[in-house]
Amino acid sequence: MRVVDRSRRRHDGFYFRFGLGLGLGHDHVTSDEPLPSQEVFSFFPLPLDASGGAFATTTELAVGFTPFPGVVLGVGAFTVTIPRLSAKSKDPFTGNYDFRVSQLAVIGPMVDWYFFPKYGFHAEASPGLATYVAGAGVPGTEGPLAQAHTAIGFGFILAVGYDFWIGDQWSLGPSGRFTYGATSGSSGANFTHTSYSPSLLVTLTYH
Repeated sequence: MRVVDRSRRRHDGFYFRFGLGLGLGHDHVTSDEPLPSQEVFSFFPLPLDASGGAFATTTELAVGFTPFPGVVLGVGAFTVTIPRLSAKSKDPFTGNYDFRVSQLAVIGPMVDWYFFPKYGFHAEASPGLATYVAGAGVPGTEGPLAQAHTAIGFGFILAVGYDFWIGDQWSLGPSGRFTYGATSGSSGANFTHTSYSPSLLVTLTYH
């Protein structure tokens, strides 16, 4: 008599996921005082208060296990990389600030729930440590440089997607994700960032 392997095309056991995608990265940055500079300007700069959005690339890397049918518990790392961010400043004398490559990352525990273990519809969430690595910001006209710095705080991701089976354990599919981070750091001045990103990824999952 042939024994049927029930783990085939069923979301259970060990879990591994890798994802790549595209989206929009948005950041609102403020400083608690005017940015330090040894240059002399034709005006007195205000504290930095700028926000903007730009094209971003996104990634996901997660591992876990399945203690209950269709429910994955694990850890994940989720990134949003903004190659160039133009942020509109509230100081009319500086013009927009152009920031070099910046990245929001969320690292923490995650849960991924397949509502029907044999099928691909799932929802994912991960709260955790957020970092925002800000590239140097250059004013569009005149003003102090915003120094590159790293900010740390809290963040989370929420995602929903559908995985299509491409093998007995492997699946591939789209995932819509929202990434958020509230962080703070310093480099000459104290900075706070409120960052978010809606994005669409293609994920490859072993499960």
